Amino acid sequence: MATGAPQSPPRVSLGVPVYEAERFLEETMDSLLAQTLTEFELIISDNASTDRTEEICRRYAAADPRVRYVRHEENQGASWNHTFLALEARAPYFKWAAADDVCEPTYLERCVEVLDNDPSAVLCQPKTIEIDEQGGVIGPYDHRLRVTSDELVERWADLLNIGYACYHVYGVIRTPALLETGLMGTFIESDMVLLAELALRGRFAEIDERLFRHRIHPGQSTMVHENLYDRGAWFDASKQWKPSFPTWRFAWEYFRAVHRADLTSAQRRACYRVEAQWAMTIKRRFLRDFKHAGRITRRNLKRKLAQP
Repeated sequence: MATGAPQSPPRVSLGVPVYEAERFLEETMDSLLAQTLTEFELIISDNASTDRTEEICRRYAAADPRVRYVRHEENQGASWNHTFLALEARAPYFKWAAADDVCEPTYLERCVEVLDNDPSAVLCQPKTIEIDEQGGVIGPYDHRLRVTSDELVERWADLLNIGYACYHVYGVIRTPALLETGLMGTFIESDMVLLAELALRGRFAEIDERLFRHRIHPGQSTMVHENLYDRGAWFDASKQWKPSFPTWRFAWEYFRAVHRADLTSAQRRACYRVEAQWAMTIKRRFLRDFKHAGRITRRNLKRKLAQP
């Protein structure tokens, strides 16, 4: 059931995926509704929360016609929730907003200004400050990615090979470019694949102002699901008791991303070469997938045999 409805065509669609998000949700919502660029729609997609999340969301939807609240009957996983929001977007620009992060008031205005004036950019993201549970500053976050490069293969290579936090996925993205991708797939690190695929469609623009505050706290998904295979169930709730091969899936999705993109033959070959080199650096992870799948299969067999 959805509540609330925007009154005029928005410039930006804000998508807020939530599940048991009561702790920081009000601070996040207040920061989004205080944006100096006011022509936006804000869609909240609730994965069947059982805490005060629904109450909070309905209150904001009742108070502001730009807010629309959609509640789902069951938890279908974080990836599904993110994708649902992207497909609901009506605006030319789209931004995911995590329910525990904070945006400075000029965040949207500055990003939209850059994208309006730079058609070569598919995404715009300000610099980041990391904060703690109480909102205290941990420190600035900076990356070594060449995502602003005009060279497609440089962007692709860095987004495969350099370990980084995926904060760009919370940037303002051109909606048509986003919808050409595989969106947020139901596999671990699908946000990394999405960013790499977007980089095949254009450069990223970055604003030299720290307008994004990313909260680091014990309850966030990357802390709760540190294990690679536990995290897979967070992305897709149906995978909790199934054997999975996340590294193989990860590599396959990178391959598909190149296949989907509108590239020259030379660019496509170069991207595949980069991926092959990357795969060699993580070859032990491919073997771990088989070992983990074997453990899950044996556990499921024991459970089945133990049933009366």
